[in-house]
Amino acid sequence: MTQHSVSQEPQEERASACAPKLVGDKEFSITGLKITRGKPSPMTNKDSIGEDGKIEYVIVETNVDLDGEGSTSFFGTSAIKSQIQRFDNYTEAFAKGDSFGPVKLGKKQSLKSNSKYWCLIFPNEEDY
Repeated sequence: MTQHSVSQEPQEERASACAPKLVGDKEFSITGLKITRGKPSPMTNKDSIGEDGKIEYVIVETNVDLDGEGSTSFFGTSAIKSQIQRFDNYTEAFAKGDSFGPVKLGKKQSLKSNSKYWCLIFPNEEDY
């Protein structure tokens, strides 16, 4: 599997992604993954801020309108990024126009910390 390179995307592109909670119970296919660095929000956990004063943004691109306002991408989590990166040759597949899915977004409970986190839910999983 190829590692996805970190690219610097314009602020406007990050702003067009919606929050995971706005996606709801929609089924979608993943058409791209972008990893950028940008300015943290006031609510950002201080441990997430790098030496450069920025944080990592994971933007997941899809094939559907996720929020009813035309946004086809959402802010992902490190768990979602890891799930996508497990697909063989995902960067090459996205470059060719291929997609992965169907999937949905959901929350699972961490076995380590007992807190809930956003992740992809696949059709063969109970919460789909």
